[in-house]
Amino acid sequence: MRYARVERQDRGSRRAVLKSRERGLDESVPRQAPVEVRGALSEAKHILASDRRNRHRGPRAKAMRRLKQLGLPCESPNSRLQVACSDQEAVSRTSAKEAPTRASRLKFRHRFRDLRLEWDVNMGVVELKSAEGSVQGYIAVPKKGHGLGVLVLHAWWGLNGFFKGLCDRLATAGFVAFAPDLYGGATASTRDGAKALMSKLSEKAASQDIVRSVKALQIHPGVRGRHPGVIGLSLGAFWALWLAQELPADLAAVVLFYGTREGNYERGFTATKAAFLGHFAEKDEFESPTSVQELEKLLRTNGRDVTFYTYPGTSHWFFEEDRPDAYDSKAADLAWQRTIQFLTTQLSGRA
Repeated sequence: MRYARVERQDRGSRRAVLKSRERGLDESVPRQAPVEVRGALSEAKHILASDRRNRHRGPRAKAMRRLKQLGLPCESPNSRLQVACSDQEAVSRTSAKEAPTRASRLKFRHRFRDLRLEWDVNMGVVELKSAEGSVQGYIAVPKKGHGLGVLVLHAWWGLNGFFKGLCDRLATAGFVAFAPDLYGGATASTRDGAKALMSKLSEKAASQDIVRSVKALQIHPGVRGRHPGVIGLSLGAFWALWLAQELPADLAAVVLFYGTREGNYERGFTATKAAFLGHFAEKDEFESPTSVQELEKLLRTNGRDVTFYTYPGTSHWFFEEDRPDAYDSKAADLAWQRTIQFLTTQLSGRA
């Protein structure tokens, strides 16, 4: 390939920079082929300028390798174009301070580095902090980097793959979903194992983690609005009802899946501002129709907006696809559609 000499008139004299007539940068150029070039235009800036003109032909890392081959500094006089020589620093995790020109493409990643991006969701196990303290759990954020906040409270199985996947589904729908790990990483796949885990659960520690989760969501940079929603399944529904009483002014929506508090509502729901949506099974060995009816009556008496559904032919855990003995795909899909519509309506109104 033929190369042209680049000459510019100025005071100084600098080392050679070869420029392809056809393709711009080319890594096959030998280091021992210098020519003279006069001018104040530095080699680093010249190479980066050529790289910008030919951006569609290769990543910036190619320009950095070219500069290193020529023995030139890997830093542009333009501070906005400062990048490291290594591929890892040049291609990934560039901070907004180092390269604001790339902020639109890395809007989310440079703000939440602990998360990974898969499909259209940024997710990961994190530790959220608030004035009340820190709490560990799983968070999923839409690819756009922000959304309405939703707290997910897991069932007695622990924070397993299903509940993490539920957070991912919520993020795909546009919500920032966080599920606190009430068992500290432990999970169970059998009823006996789940009973053992639940028996060891400290109600004081769990209540603190749940309150901290709400407070952390309220100040999370990706959450829009100060009034998140909460989804509780089975054991999580018990805690969701407790939370509606504990923080009556902080929640905008409460979604219950086959769970009540068995009439334990001493404080009532008169101060609660949230609306309620319930999904219950027709044949539930843990929740009787009477307890569901009593809860619905109490919420209506307290002036709350409440909608409860009972799904014919279903049993406890019908929404959880990792429970093949109880999972009902049609009922689960319908409950999911109703939940997303409910959350969108209630949280948007309280944002």
